[in-house]
Parts: sequence; C-alpha cells; structure tokens
Amino acid sequence: MNKGYKISGVIILIVIGLMFSIIYSLNTSEPESDPQLITYTEEKVKEYLIQEKDLSEGEILEIESIKKAKSSDFSASGYSVKVVFADEPEAIYYYQLTVEDKVEQSGYAGNAKKHKEIP
Repeated sequence: MNKGYKISGVIILIVIGLMFSIIYSLNTSEPESDPQLITYTEEKVKEYLIQEKDLSEGEILEIESIKKAKSSDFSASGYSVKVVFADEPEAIYYYQLTVEDKVEQSGYAGNAKKHKEIP
C-alpha cells in the first residue's frame, strides 16, 4: 500500500510540473508579429511626425515597431512604435495607434525633453 502512495505522489508531482512549465512558456514566449502591421505602424508614425509635428526624415534617427507583449490585439493598436530622434539620441519615445487609427505618444524613457507630448 505504501508503494502505491509513492507512485501516485510522483505522478501528481510530474503533472503539476508539466502544468507549470506550459503556463510559464505561454507567458514568456515572444508575441508573434505581423510584418505588414510592423511596416504599417512604422510608416503611420513616421507620417505623423513629419506631417503633424513638422519634423524631417533626417531628424528621426530610429523607428521600430514592436508587438506588445501579451497582447491579444491583432490590429495595429497591438503594436508600440519606438522612436529615437537625432537631436535627443539618449531618449526613447513610444507611440501607438489608437483603435481609431490615430497616432499618440504613449510614453518615453531616458532623458526625454524636446519631443514630450505627454506630461
């Protein structure tokens, strides 16, 4: 009888371990990105910066669209666009597209000063 409890305990521990490893891998895996949406969001933000904020292409040092982690949104609003400006290379600004397809600044990092749109 004692041997049966040990085997049952080992099986239960294996099942629990498998469940935790599956949950962990689902929560830490990279979100799958759509290349078309990456291009679209980058172009939309670039267009916004040039047309609405009167910047030139040369003032934009880097622009990169990234799928938001753990986002189940498969539209353009499920992406965050990272922008680095030539006159402020130590700062990173983040933009996103709203459900209405409008560009808005969603945050910043580093020593951001010149291009802040949000307090």
